[in-house]
Amino acid sequence: KDLIYNNWNLNIDKYPTTPSLAFAIYRKNYMPKDTIPLTTGKIFEFIRKSFTGGSTDMFIPYGKNIKCYDVNALYPSQMKDKLFPIGDIYSFDGDITILKDIYFIADCNVNTKKDLMHPYLQIHHKTSNGFRTISPNGFFNICINSPEYFNALKDYNITIKNGYCFKTNNLFEKYVDDLYNLRLKYPKGNPMNLTCKLLMNSLFGRFAMK
Repeated sequence: KDLIYNNWNLNIDKYPTTPSLAFAIYRKNYMPKDTIPLTTGKIFEFIRKSFTGGSTDMFIPYGKNIKCYDVNALYPSQMKDKLFPIGDIYSFDGDITILKDIYFIADCNVNTKKDLMHPYLQIHHKTSNGFRTISPNGFFNICINSPEYFNALKDYNITIKNGYCFKTNNLFEKYVDDLYNLRLKYPKGNPMNLTCKLLMNSLFGRFAMK
């Protein structure tokens, strides 16, 4: 409670979850004014389909003299270094990639170039037990953002149908830097270290919630 109040002047009693607290810290101290549009209705539902969460499959390797590496702050590092959509929202039809430096979220038809051992494009698939997040081979429909689109071209044939496009800016660099530097002030076993880690990891997904 003291950690949050002393650094960001917020009372944690008003925020029942870590994502809600992370969102409050960001909105009060870091979010650029008149930059991130509030989306509702049809546009929100379209954009939300492109959020599927991280891929957390486990693979058991076999080998000799294997070295294991712990990747530190992987999700926050992507938030810190990447550009994100901002400002006015424009709709488009057809192949938007003829325009350079445009961030887009598009409805696409996708086909794997071959059966992949570990396919990585994710979709929400409706089953008798509800929706499941899967990474299929073959032909399927997907709502995808432009960084994922360009990363996947080596393994997938992708036809863009329509979507929305945006200007871009860095949105999270100072938020991540402040929390990461604060985290380093505490040893790994200290609860304050874990609190800073959870706040870094809990912000981005909050933007996909109603």
